[in-house]
Order: sequence, then C-alpha cells, then structure tokens
Amino acid sequence: MKSQKVCPNEYEHQYWPLEKVIVGIDEAGRGPLAGPLTVAGVIFPIGYENPDIYDSKSISEKKRDALFEQIQEDALWFEIIQVTPEEIDKHNIYRADQLAMEQIAIHSNAEVVLTDAMPLLIEGKEIIPLVKGDQKSISIAAASILAKVTRDRAMLEYDKEFSRVWLCQTQKAIQPSNIWKP
Repeated sequence: MKSQKVCPNEYEHQYWPLEKVIVGIDEAGRGPLAGPLTVAGVIFPIGYENPDIYDSKSISEKKRDALFEQIQEDALWFEIIQVTPEEIDKHNIYRADQLAMEQIAIHSNAEVVLTDAMPLLIEGKEIIPLVKGDQKSISIAAASILAKVTRDRAMLEYDKEFSRVWLCQTQKAIQPSNIWKP
C-alpha cells in the first residue's frame, strides 16, 4: 500500500504560536497551452490540520473535488482569481501570475504570505516564497487544490464549446505530444 504524503506545515507551526495570520497562495495553469491561469489564496484557522491536503497534482481528481468543498468550508477566508488572456498578453504569464498573487495577498488580512516559489513585490507583509511549497505548507497546498479544481472545471466548460481532443490534451503542462508537427 502506498503511503500518503502529508504537508509538514513547518511554516504554519512557526507562525501560528505567534498568532500570525497566514495566507497560502498558489496557481494552476501556467504551463498548459490552453485554458485560464487560475490563482488562489487560503487562510485557515490557527492550528488547522488536515492530512489529506497536499500538492494538487499528486492527489486524485475525486479526492481534489472533495477537498475543494472541505477547504471552502474550513477556511476562514479564500479567494480565487482567473487571469484574463489580455492580462497575460499585457504583462507575460509570469508577471500576470505574480500580480494576481499580490492582489490576493493585499486583499487578505494575513501578516505572513506563503507562496509556491513566487517572490511578491508588496510591502507590509512577510513574504516567504517556498520551492515545492504545495508539499510543505497546508495553506499553499489548499490554494493549489482550489486553483486546480477551478481551472479543471473551467476546462470542462470550454470542452463543451471547443474541440474536445485539443483541450483535453492541453489540460496539463506542455509535452511534446501536445504540439502538432506537420
């Protein structure tokens, strides 16, 4: 039997005893050829634990869908932003992602902002970009789940309107098999 991975939450455990409010922020859709860039932020009550919340890419769709509902019920606050193609074209995808994360951080009442490896350019909050943050922080992992499920549901809606084959192949990050070769 495969053992379940669990976020160690070392950053939450460092700041919660100080009664600091933490927001975790992550995105989905920065690598695919089609579909929205979706960014989410989550604030949990101090001391919150849920061993099922982990990196959205490593858990099943069924489990993600259930956790999507659970996270929204348990969170003190959350926000989900879908970045428009116009914003991506104007800024580039990296900066558009960063701007959406900054917007979420500013909207939150958090003192500490944990991101999945994205440095933010805002003042007045402690910003901690963590490589593989969605495997280290329950707050980032929860944001990862909200972003991925929201994006996947949007892709299913687009799938009804556009070519199923093409969209289904582009829900994940760019792979050689996703690119048409004449």
